[in-house]
Amino acid sequence: MDVVHEMIRYDHMRHINVYISKVRFLKEHMHGSFELSFVLEGNAQFSQGAKTRTVHPGDIILTNPYEPHSYVARPDAPLVLLTMHIHKLFLRRYVDCVPKLIFDSGRIENLSEEDYDALVQLLIQTAQAYFESDLFRQFDALGYATILLGKLVSVLDWTLEEKLDSSEKELQKNRVQRLISYIDENYRQKITLSTLADMEGITTTYMSHFFKKAFGVSFQTYLSTQRLEKALVLMHDKSLSMVDICMNCGFSDSRYLEAACKRTLGCSVSEYRKRLEQQDDSEKEVVGDGLHEEFGRKASLKLLQEYLDKHPAIGRACLNTDAGRGNE
Repeated sequence: MDVVHEMIRYDHMRHINVYISKVRFLKEHMHGSFELSFVLEGNAQFSQGAKTRTVHPGDIILTNPYEPHSYVARPDAPLVLLTMHIHKLFLRRYVDCVPKLIFDSGRIENLSEEDYDALVQLLIQTAQAYFESDLFRQFDALGYATILLGKLVSVLDWTLEEKLDSSEKELQKNRVQRLISYIDENYRQKITLSTLADMEGITTTYMSHFFKKAFGVSFQTYLSTQRLEKALVLMHDKSLSMVDICMNCGFSDSRYLEAACKRTLGCSVSEYRKRLEQQDDSEKEVVGDGLHEEFGRKASLKLLQEYLDKHPAIGRACLNTDAGRGNE
């Protein structure tokens, strides 16, 4: 089965995305972010590469960037997941090894009670700050996310990608990482297959085949999707016209942006911008065909509070930490 390259939308904060969703089925996919999920409700078979395990309420799940993973929930117990994406380029200007980090994600199943509680607390605090409407709570979300990433480094085994062996598989993986980083840094400019082939010292034909095999889509589709991801963030700014957004995201014509929006989201740009105006007040936003439902921010805060009411020890820990920071 082909692995889908998922487009992560960073609508509210650069390189950080948090949401709560109800999951019945998610086909095998990957993306350029560390993904940390916490099971609030339900059970599912979780597959990560060649390994499969059953996840239950209270489990923490960690995947590395570009690590294929999937969920199949029990029909009578769909998952309710609190999920946080931290892009591999997060903090790279300050801690240059972050894009090269690879965690031993299997170790997260065997954390001490103290480390487990600390990770859950930090994840919930990040989510609360992220979901709240107060602009300055974004500082808290950024701070908690940074501490959370540091905590993962301190409690899990990890390696740096450059220290891996030089087998053909790892060489290809390193090439994928270079291509992703290059496109992420240069998507506003004109990029062609020839550009990437010259950078890697291979033919354009070989690059085309390599790209399709590694990413599951053609180079042009991937580039268009990345540009759309950036455009979706800018669409929140009502002062920006279609032309402004296109110029800032590498689309040479608004028709290409419209086509990418309809292909990926199933709606026009104007329809999407109308949905944005209603999103914060909606109880939930249904993504795809109903197998994956993503809750709006107000509903997410309510779900978090319900969880904390059932687990008062974690709730008290979150409140005590916020009080210590002088928050509210």
